Amino acid sequence: MRLVRKLTLAIVVGMCVVLAIHAYLRVERETNLHESDMRRDHFKIGGAFAVAVEEVWRAGGQVRALELIEDANRAEKEVLIRWVWLDAPIGDIHRA
Repeated sequence: MRLVRKLTLAIVVGMCVVLAIHAYLRVERETNLHESDMRRDHFKIGGAFAVAVEEVWRAGGQVRALELIEDANRAEKEVLIRWVWLDAPIGDIHRA
């Protein structure tokens, strides 16, 4: 009877180890998927917002376009949108 208990314990421990490894790998996979989804969503939001800023720039000028970006940042705290000039001098807030 002692052999049956030992075998049962070994099987149960083995199953627990396999299930723990599977759960860990599943959490890692889901975390990576979530991060890639968020990255993709940010690119899509950025692309759509870029079109809006471009239209406002054409209609209202640079000042109004930059105000639109500031308004969006005040309205939404979880996502930061900023204007980047590629040739801005060092120390400028619009430097990449």
